[in-house]
Amino acid sequence: MTFTSPPGILADMEPVVLVGFVQPILMLILTLVWAWFVSDKLDKDATYFHMPRRQWNLAHIIAACVALVIYLYIPQVGPGSSFWLNLPIYAILLAASPLAYIVVRNKKVPEDQRITVSMDKIRGTLEQRRKSKAIRNAALSFKMADGTQYQTPPRDDPAYTVHLGAEEVLLEPLSSRASTVVLAPGRDGQYVLQMVVDGVPRKLQPPQSAPPADIITYFKQLANLDITDKRRKQKAIITAIEGTSQKKIKVVTDGSAKGMRLSLTIDPVKQVNIKVEDLGLLPPQRKAWDELVENGRGVVLVSAGPKQGRTTTLYALISSHDAYLTNVQTLELELERPIEGVRQNVFDPTVEDTDFWTTLRAIMRRDPDVVGVSEMVDPETAKQVALAGLDGPRIYFGIRADNSLQGLQKYIKNVGDPGKAAESLTGLVGVKLLRRLCETCRVPYQPTEEALKKLNLSSSRVKQLYRAGGKVILKGNNPETCPECGGSGYFGQTGVYEILILGDNERDLIASGDLQALRTELRKKRMLFIPDAALMKVIEGETSIEEVNRVLRAQKKPARPKTTSSVKS
Repeated sequence: MTFTSPPGILADMEPVVLVGFVQPILMLILTLVWAWFVSDKLDKDATYFHMPRRQWNLAHIIAACVALVIYLYIPQVGPGSSFWLNLPIYAILLAASPLAYIVVRNKKVPEDQRITVSMDKIRGTLEQRRKSKAIRNAALSFKMADGTQYQTPPRDDPAYTVHLGAEEVLLEPLSSRASTVVLAPGRDGQYVLQMVVDGVPRKLQPPQSAPPADIITYFKQLANLDITDKRRKQKAIITAIEGTSQKKIKVVTDGSAKGMRLSLTIDPVKQVNIKVEDLGLLPPQRKAWDELVENGRGVVLVSAGPKQGRTTTLYALISSHDAYLTNVQTLELELERPIEGVRQNVFDPTVEDTDFWTTLRAIMRRDPDVVGVSEMVDPETAKQVALAGLDGPRIYFGIRADNSLQGLQKYIKNVGDPGKAAESLTGLVGVKLLRRLCETCRVPYQPTEEALKKLNLSSSRVKQLYRAGGKVILKGNNPETCPECGGSGYFGQTGVYEILILGDNERDLIASGDLQALRTELRKKRMLFIPDAALMKVIEGETSIEEVNRVLRAQKKPARPKTTSSVKS
């Protein structure tokens, strides 16, 4: 038997969609989010606060089942159905048990552990996200002088362009191993930006994002300095943060008729914190250094030009003494770095009726074993040092001079009497800084006979020297800028020293004022002067002839050694 349908009925039938494509996906996502929140967050929270964990998990499951049944009971399609009404109802039913758990647990946990929702908290979270976004867009962030995190201005804040200007000042120096950055007005009134890398200044493109004066004010704000005072010298330490790297930055500002000046010293403590073995002393000089330290009496003059290692050398000499077995003190104009166990006295010029030399005299009355004096501020300071005598404490006396004999001349002149100046002297130390050749790209070469003669060297002794390269050969035999030194051919600095030990004979020559005879006597004892030490570093391949010539030519031409009468006048 065959059944047939009337032809008109089939033709009028339309397909019915029982389950849509979007609805199950949205429901699944909502269910997974609920499951993650309940199992990962609430379950752990219940365990931590000793809530009835199993009972609450059972309550969550029952509530979810009820929500699912109600969701499925409500028509999803057809007459009277509304998916966009059903889904919110399902979400509310799912959230019922977690909300009930939060209400109950808030009554049993400490107030600071409660889960709360307020408009102030929401606004605070949104504001923090806005600030975090600004920080993510900025390359640098800062900690202020008091250690608090400085909130980087958001992109829609006018101060954000000033922050970008501060980044223009610092980013390249930070990536180029710079020690100092200076932003100062030039001769034509336009600001000039330069950094110092391995002791050599290098000009940079001035900042374009904001006016230099605004950038200087920005750094003063970071350092908690007085932004209204545009003339007086002010300084403080801040921290620059780039990714995971943090660098201490010493901010120094002052002003003149031309405008404000900004100096930034990167890692200032690290620059003067160098161990004795890393100073660059040659073996015979290290022996003389140890001999000076062991003697422990009399005055040792430490001479160097500006930014040439005087402070580093002074600190290294002071650190060579055991501060726990001896009374070690310093008198400094500015504390460059703390020295463990040493009483460091910083002179305060704002204190009335107090001078640098009277402060030194007060220190000497405390019977110290070792005293470090950072500067020869005035003749009275030099005279106070000269009073120590050979049996007095060891005094390391810093003097601004290109070498040890020039420093000695200045000392004698300030004491006013070469005899008195000579009485307590036991040593002279001089230092200059040379750039080290980059070991990645330095270029070996065979010097000519003529070049060796100028250096008083024989071809039998020296077969090979090195010069700066700046390029390396990589793929395809094409020279490229050395990634280690950035193309300069040099990486880092080393000290070249003269460590001169003085005995009775040398003190007599100083008292007579015949410093030329003193030089001759010291050479007889094979003591090395700065040019000698520099030449040995050239032979060892640590630096180049060009670098030695650059540094030694830069120093002032030494004055002709004076006689006794000329010194007194």
